[in-house]
Amino acid sequence: MVPVRCRHIPGLSSAAISRCRSTAVVAWVILLLALVSCEDSTAPDADTSISSGFSFGECSGLCHQEVVFRSTIATYSLREWRPVPQEFEGEVLTPPEEFQELLAAVDMQALQALPNVLGCPDCADGGAEWIEVETGNTLKRVEFEYGVAIPSIQPLLDLVRARRAEILGGL
Repeated sequence: MVPVRCRHIPGLSSAAISRCRSTAVVAWVILLLALVSCEDSTAPDADTSISSGFSFGECSGLCHQEVVFRSTIATYSLREWRPVPQEFEGEVLTPPEEFQELLAAVDMQALQALPNVLGCPDCADGGAEWIEVETGNTLKRVEFEYGVAIPSIQPLLDLVRARRAEILGGL
C-alpha cells in the first residue's frame, strides 16, 4: 500500500490535515472495492461441475452415457454392456459462455429440495437419467426416470439434455 502523505502546509490547520488523511483512506477503500468489483463476474466457477447422463440396464450398445460440464471442457463417458463390456471416454472444448448459461439455469434451492431418487429409475428397463451439480463443498444428485419432466428444475434439464445431445451426437 502506498503511504498517504498529507504534510503540514503553512496555514493548514491540523483539522484540514486530518480531513486529508481521512479522504485518502476513503479513496483507498473505494479503489480497493472498485478493483474487487472489476473481477469478471461472468467467469465460470472453477470448482463447479454439472453432470447429466442416462443408462439402461437391459440393452446392448452404448447403454450408459454421461457428460460432465466444467468451465471450458465437457468430459464424456460412454459404456457398452454387451456384447463385450467396454468404455469410451473423451473431452471436448466448450465456450465459457455455454457453461455460464448452464450455471445460470441452476436453481440450487429447487435442486436441493428434490429427493435423491424420483419415481422408479430404470424399472422395467425404462431407463434412468440423472442430473448432478457440484459446487465448492456442495453436491446434489437427483436420479429419475429417463426423459421425464421435473418442473422445478426443467430449465436446467432442457439445457443439459440439449448440450449432452450436441456433444454425444457429434461423436
